[in-house]
Amino acid sequence: MERALRILILVISFGSIASLATFIMRSFLPWFVFAPVLFIAFIACIARIGRDYGKAVSFVAALSYLAFVILLLNIAYSPTLVLGIAMLFFPFLWSIEMKGNNLLRSMRQLGMSREGFMRNVFFGIWVTPLVFILTISESLLIYGLHIEEAGKVGMIAIGLPLYILIFAFTVTPIAEEIFFRGFLLPKIGILLSTLLFALAHFSYGSIAEFVGAFTAGLVFALMRRRSKSVIPSIVAHAAFNFINMLLVFAYVYYVRK
Repeated sequence: MERALRILILVISFGSIASLATFIMRSFLPWFVFAPVLFIAFIACIARIGRDYGKAVSFVAALSYLAFVILLLNIAYSPTLVLGIAMLFFPFLWSIEMKGNNLLRSMRQLGMSREGFMRNVFFGIWVTPLVFILTISESLLIYGLHIEEAGKVGMIAIGLPLYILIFAFTVTPIAEEIFFRGFLLPKIGILLSTLLFALAHFSYGSIAEFVGAFTAGLVFALMRRRSKSVIPSIVAHAAFNFINMLLVFAYVYYVRK
């Protein structure tokens, strides 16, 4: 069972990360630059996987890469989906392949222990209103000072497909908390991991979104430090995203009409 899960993590991590690298290089570099680099890197990775896990696993890893590439090229907003999957699996890949940990130890180091699970869930629920009040207050202040037009993010979000919106309060909170709070925070600290989290949410070009993400990320990081677990921050993050999604729809349909 352990080996099967390790292979699954390896295959999905390789497929998602390699396809994202292809997508990014293809977008910013001419083909005669990115194609040779990508080919050499791909062959090297597949050879390493074949050496460590066998030819069958290396073949499945190659198929995983092709599947993710097809997804990126044919499905709207698929980079968001693939990035979430990569963030979810990469910390486990790093812990297992680079640090030599087994899956159970990897989960514990990333803050995924089952110990005190319900206590951590209730902690996350209890903190959610605080995160919501802080971020909404900051947004209202920014809008009140006319730094940014209210509803900027909402008008963008309302045009997103339903599967992206569902992804935002189901898979995304788990992936981001494992990556930013479980993986990055112990390595680079609270402030830097929180800043990177906020920058990752600046894709809308919204100051309110950046400030809100930084504040929420800071609270999530402090929760991680206090509880030694990412469970509370996952719960709070998921609830926060869900409430924000409902507010966005309410604002667009009832205020902007």
